[in-house]
Amino acid sequence: MKTLGEKIQEAREGANMSQRKLGLLLGISDKTVSSYENNRTKPSVEILSVIAKELKKPIGCFLDESLVTTEDRISIIKSKVEELKREISELEKKIGS
Repeated sequence: MKTLGEKIQEAREGANMSQRKLGLLLGISDKTVSSYENNRTKPSVEILSVIAKELKKPIGCFLDESLVTTEDRISIIKSKVEELKREISELEKKIGS
C-alpha cells in the first residue's frame, strides 16, 4: 500500500508539476511539499483538499477512508462548499457584467 507522500508525489509527477510549482499554488514552500512527499510531515485536511484540486484528483485517492475522522470529513466538505461559493460568485459577476 502506498503512503500518503508517495500518492502526492505520484500525482504531482503525473501532472508534470514541480514541487516548487505545487508549493506556489498552495502558498507553501517546495521544502514543505518535499516534507509531505517524504512522509516527514502530513498536510492538513484543508491543504490536502487543495492539493487534490490543483492536481485534478479526487481527494479520496489520497485518503485511507478508514483513517478519516468525522471532523476531517466535515472539514473537507466545508472546504468544498467554500470553493463552490467562490465559483458561484465569480459566475454571478460574469452574468452581471
